[in-house]
Order: sequence, then structure tokens, then C-alpha cells
Amino acid sequence: PQQTPPERPVMSPTTPPVPMQPLPTAFQQPPKKKRTGLIVGIALGSIAVIGTITAVLLYFLWWQNPQKVVTDALVGAVTAQKSITSSTMTVKSDDFDIAVSMKGSADSPKSSFDTKVKVSSKHFGDFGEFELQLAGVMDEKGTIYLKADGLQKIMDKAVELAVEFTTSSYDSATPSPSEIAEVERQVRQIFEPIVKKIDGQWLKIAIDDFSETKEAKCMADALVEIQNDDSYMQEVGSIYRAHPFIVTKDTKVESRNGATGYEIDLLGGRDKAKDFANAMKDSKITKKLNECVEDTTSSDSEYDADVDNSEVDDALRDTQVRIWVSPFTHTLKEIEVTSKSNGVEAKGSYTFEIGKSNAIDIPSDARSAKEVFEEIQRDIEKVTGGGYTPLSTNTSTYDGGSI
Repeated sequence: PQQTPPERPVMSPTTPPVPMQPLPTAFQQPPKKKRTGLIVGIALGSIAVIGTITAVLLYFLWWQNPQKVVTDALVGAVTAQKSITSSTMTVKSDDFDIAVSMKGSADSPKSSFDTKVKVSSKHFGDFGEFELQLAGVMDEKGTIYLKADGLQKIMDKAVELAVEFTTSSYDSATPSPSEIAEVERQVRQIFEPIVKKIDGQWLKIAIDDFSETKEAKCMADALVEIQNDDSYMQEVGSIYRAHPFIVTKDTKVESRNGATGYEIDLLGGRDKAKDFANAMKDSKITKKLNECVEDTTSSDSEYDADVDNSEVDDALRDTQVRIWVSPFTHTLKEIEVTSKSNGVEAKGSYTFEIGKSNAIDIPSDARSAKEVFEEIQRDIEKVTGGGYTPLSTNTSTYDGGSI
């Protein structure tokens, strides 16, 4: 008989399959935590902390070391290709007062300046007060251009003073108008040729105009080369870095406009000054200038910082020099000098913008100073007849006094 196959169990479609659980074995271990990232993070953090501490120490102990700051500032100012300078200077005494203001600009090898000078004498009243403006430009060939403004007014006051002084020597109590006019005429005929050709006129002083000797011509050419070759001053700056004779005092100086202040010890760098002077003997600039001098014996002698300079030392003790430098870039910002000695009080303030320059224009209408001076000499000879003529020829009333 035919056998019937056994019936298969019928699984309900709603019954989920039972998952198989893995069987534990003796070779399985619990997973370890990864610590590589933590170790790297700690190492990097340590390096960052050490780097920060090192940077702070370098900043305060080396970069902000007062001597380094001042040396960097001075070398940077000397070797700078561009700079703008503004300064004021005053001198006061019992006899006179002098006030000078100046603005200068340098764009190597060219430079320029504008200066205003005011002088007040305390013994001549209004006669002793005058102002003079001076302007100057130097081009890349070493040619100097100069202009003076205010000479006419100075001459007018000089004439008044000469008349006052000369006529006071007359025997008569009151000089006559004709005598006063004669004195004024003689004074003006001497000075007017000079004033008319100079006042407000640009004069050009070419470097060859006054190089009449071989030595002078050689020296002039050397100065032009030094002016146009930056390597000369760069070497001077390097020598100064090795022997910085301008040293700082351990004194507190207030900051100005974000710049740190330092006081200079004018007597503290003598040994360094001796080393600097001796090192400069072998510099390019000294060798270049010595090529123009036949006798270089004086330049071969060593600088002696131990000679008796008691008078100079006294003057230096009465002088205070303070400078202000950017703490970040070590750029020179300001210098202030004050001095009071023997009844004379002087003060100078100089501000700097290193790395900047104003436009420097070379005057196109300048006359040769050498030619102008020759013309003036001929004009004076015409007036005086080739020699000096006394201011007054009235010997009956003039006692021989002169201005």
C-alpha cells in the first residue's frame, strides 16, 4: 500500500522567526577604550603652553629689553630710506631768546627741510627781533638748493639799528636829517645788492662748484657715492649694534601716544663708544673717505675715552635726553633734549615718522650760488670803489665810531 508522507508543521505567518544568539567563547575579550587622541591632545596642549611661555619670556626679556629697543630704534632711524621729521627748539638766556621750528622729509637719496627761526635780543628792543625762514633740498647728485625768506625785513631793522648806533656817536645832541639819511644810504648800498639777489631766491650749490682741489673733488664724489649706496649706512648700523654706546637708564619715563619712554645715560657708554670708534676704522665709509686724504695718520690713532673731559662731563650731567619708541615695531617716535647750564636753558623736541615721506620737488628756477656770490662781490666793489668805505665821511662831526 502507498504510504502518505508525514505532514509538515504549518507556521503561522504572524509568528516571527526567533533570532540566534551568539555563543560566547573563551577567546572573546571586552573592547578597550582608544586613548590615542587623548595623548595627542595632551602633547599638543603642552607644546602650546610651552610655546606661549617662551614667547612671553622672549617678548619681555629680549624683545622688550630697553637696550635692544633703543638700539633697534636708533639703527632703524639711521638706515631708514624714508622718514618725516618735525622739531621745535628753544634757547633762553638773559641776553637773547631763540625759537626754531623745522619740518624735514627724506626719500633716499633725496631730502628736504623747511625751517623758521625767530631771534629776540633783550638789549636792542624792537631792533633785536627778527624772523628768518630757510628751505633746503638735496638731490641724488648731492646738489644742495637753499632759499632764505625774510632778509629784506632783517636788513631794514639792521639799517635802523646802524643809524641809531652810529648817529649816537655824533658830537651834536641831535643829528640832522641829512646826516641820518647819509648813514642809512651807506648801509643800504652795502647790503642791498646781497639782499636783492638772495632773499626769496633759490640758490643751487653744485658739489663741484667748491671742489677746487683734487682732494675736495675726491671727497665730494665719495659723499655722493655714500649718499646713493645704502650698504654704507647699513654697515654703520651693524657696527653700532655690536657696540651700542647709547645706553639707557633704569628710570621711569611716562609713555607718549602709545610709545614707551626711556632716558639715556649720556655718560654710561664711553667704553662702547671707544669700541665703536675703533671698529669704524675698518668700515667701508672710513676707507672710502681715506682714499681722498693723503695723510691718514690721525685716523689710525685709537679713540681715547679716558682723556680729561671734565667740562664736557659737567655739560652732559646738566643735559637730559629721553626717547620714545613703539613697543611693537621698535620704531623711533620722539626724542626730547633739555639742558640748563650757566644761565642758558635749551629744549628740543623731535618727532619721527619712519617709513613715510612727503613729496620732494627739486627747484627748477634755482641760480648757481657761485655765480650769484661773484655778482654780489662785483656789486659791492662798484659801490665801495674796490675797498671798504667808512659809513660817514663827515669827519668834523663824527668821532670815528662804526657799526
